[in-house]
Amino acid sequence: MQKYFLIGFGVLLFYTCSLPDKNNLPNHIIDKDKMEKVIYDMHMAEGLVALKPMNVDSNTKHVLAFYKSIYTKHKITEADFKESIVYYSQNPELLDSVYESLIIRLTEFESAISK
Repeated sequence: MQKYFLIGFGVLLFYTCSLPDKNNLPNHIIDKDKMEKVIYDMHMAEGLVALKPMNVDSNTKHVLAFYKSIYTKHKITEADFKESIVYYSQNPELLDSVYESLIIRLTEFESAISK
């Protein structure tokens, strides 16, 4: 019985040590706070484009133009964002954390414009 406990404990220890440290992201990955701001701006841009009745190709062109300005605003590249979103997607607890902050921010925005 003690043998199984030690094996289980060893596996658990190995697993927890292999989880990414939320405060120690690789250098090339956008930090959590900045990622939330970038995604917020992207959602706002998509919402703005969705308000104008255009065809799908026009909408796509407008959204991509907004994305370029968002990358410039936050001093990142499209490659930085794509690499970071892949990293966050592979680490769901980090992505959840980003989206928790994002949902709070979007809710506050919705409340402010509803007044």
